[in-house]
Amino acid sequence: MKAKKENSLFERLSQLGPFLRPLRGWIVLNCIAAFLKGMITIYFSFATRNLTDMAINRQVSEFKSLVYFTIIIVVVGIIVGYIQKYSSVSYKGNFAYNIRNYIVKHFIELPLKVKEKYHSGDIVSRINNDISMVTELIGFIPEIILNLVMFIAAFIYMYSINWKLLFSSVVLIPLTGYLFNMVSKPMEKNSRQIIEDTAKINALAKDTINGVYILKSFSLEEILFKKYKKNIEEMINKGEKIVRINANLMRLFLALRYIPQLIIPLFGGYLAIKGEITVGQLLASTQLIWYLFTPVEAILGLNKQMRLAIPAVDRIFEIINEEIEFPVGEKFKTKDNYPAIEFSGVYFGYNGENQVLSNISFQLAKGTITAIVGPSGCGKTTILKLLCSLYKNQEGNIEVLGNNLKYCSPSDIRRNISYVSQNTYLFPTTILENIAYGREEATEDEIIKAARLANAHDFITSLPNGYNTVIGDGSVKLSGGEQQRISLARAILKDAPILLLDEATSALDLESESLVQKSLYDFMKNRTVLMVAHRLSTIKNADMILVMKDGEIIERGVHEELIVRDSFYKILYNKQINFRDYEGGMANA
Repeated sequence: MKAKKENSLFERLSQLGPFLRPLRGWIVLNCIAAFLKGMITIYFSFATRNLTDMAINRQVSEFKSLVYFTIIIVVVGIIVGYIQKYSSVSYKGNFAYNIRNYIVKHFIELPLKVKEKYHSGDIVSRINNDISMVTELIGFIPEIILNLVMFIAAFIYMYSINWKLLFSSVVLIPLTGYLFNMVSKPMEKNSRQIIEDTAKINALAKDTINGVYILKSFSLEEILFKKYKKNIEEMINKGEKIVRINANLMRLFLALRYIPQLIIPLFGGYLAIKGEITVGQLLASTQLIWYLFTPVEAILGLNKQMRLAIPAVDRIFEIINEEIEFPVGEKFKTKDNYPAIEFSGVYFGYNGENQVLSNISFQLAKGTITAIVGPSGCGKTTILKLLCSLYKNQEGNIEVLGNNLKYCSPSDIRRNISYVSQNTYLFPTTILENIAYGREEATEDEIIKAARLANAHDFITSLPNGYNTVIGDGSVKLSGGEQQRISLARAILKDAPILLLDEATSALDLESESLVQKSLYDFMKNRTVLMVAHRLSTIKNADMILVMKDGEIIERGVHEELIVRDSFYKILYNKQINFRDYEGGMANA
């Protein structure tokens, strides 16, 4: 859920607390090092004052002692600086690692309906660009300690030298801080727009790469380039606004920096002439004034950085605050006296709207083969997705092996289901690993056996590297049918008691489909199979055919029963047969 406008800056930043707490050891060490570094920095002003006055007063013994002590402080400062740098890199690196891992894991566990809200390019932008901005922000934590120590110590030390010189030097700091805050306010809005424009550009670039074949075949290069150029120009315009704000802020920085540097030698020189301060104190004051306005600059810079990074924090927690699928529930237990699958009065619409399924009810006995047929968009695939708990039904009940899906963990349900989607996806890794995702502990022999059942073994072994062939960009390109067979092998390897096939052989030619069907029927024995049929001729042997239209089951029965009736199924079947005859005639013409 997006951060509400009424939430304060502190409340929005406090969301980072859980990711920082495990790193508190490194952060505390870094803050201690920052504290010591601040004190050492101020020490050099003390050393400058005393060494100068000792030299003028010819205090040789005291001068030597202070030089030796200062050398020791320099060595300590080098060690402290190394510790500060090392601990800073460590906690920033671990923070980025932890929050990236958390977001990726969290996103994987989100319900499908939530994932569909975000473009994959936008998610990549949040994981990379947004987290980098937030990591830079949390790197300022020790800087706050360092600059506070320097400011307080310099203020006290300079007050001890001469209070008139101090207050004449810092009189502009409150006014500068106020003006800086007012000028930098628009940065947050412009930063948010730049971040969102960057996400759009990433999404468009990803779409262009993934859709390169469509882009080329429809000559869309100019159209997509114009969209890309427009987004870039919008981002540049927002960036120019931030540049203008930065230019105005720099004027304030310069005023804060140079006016005190004029006051110190002029007014400080006047006080030295009057004998109110020594030459050493005047030199020390020229250093101390840096340690007064440099911390103020740093704090104001932090304010600017927060305005730039807050939109990134909001975008990160927009994902994190999305509710994941409920990870636990009733223990899944196969119940012998229950159907394998049962739908009872199920109604469903995506996002709770546009009803897709209406009053769906059916039972599938264990070990039976059931086919769902019907025109496109009638809800066939939706039934399979509900069975896999990819979505939750709004009304009614769905039970798998006697377990109600509303109360069971989705992961427990999915362990008992092998699902072959009509949209085949293979990971950019080896064919062996792609099939092995079906069952992690499977042996190579079992993987090869699954590939044989899917009629994939022969074409895999014909590839240069066989099962070790890498799929993806820069490597082998597989046809749609070959990809489908690997996907089918993955489902076969899983060896789950329920097999869902969503037009699993649609990309195969008739000969390959026939071979795969024969192998599949052997594999289907003693399993419950629910298939969405691509070719009606392949489901003649199904134990049950469910005929759907407009989100409802309008007919059910076996092929022989349905084909002799004046049924909708018969109309679909005859249309497909006539179309095949037409195709055959065209081929012979």
